[in-house]
Amino acid sequence: MDEGWIQPEPPEQNTGRSVAVVGSARRDWPRQQLRRAGHSVTVYEKSDRIGGLMRYGIPNFKLEKHLLDRRIEQMRAEE
Repeated sequence: MDEGWIQPEPPEQNTGRSVAVVGSARRDWPRQQLRRAGHSVTVYEKSDRIGGLMRYGIPNFKLEKHLLDRRIEQMRAEE
């Protein structure tokens, strides 16, 4: 990311479909995949910040949270 290899990939066109994703802790980031396909996506999360298990269940020495935040910013740039 620091070298610019990973860039946001916004969809070329919107499909007009809406999708709800419950929880944000999945490894495959379904929200990002659905948005890249052109769907409007709403994430419902019970915690105050998205990331679920990756944010609250994995200790910082195993996964530094700034890396998770950087990935989340990439997804927000694809909106």
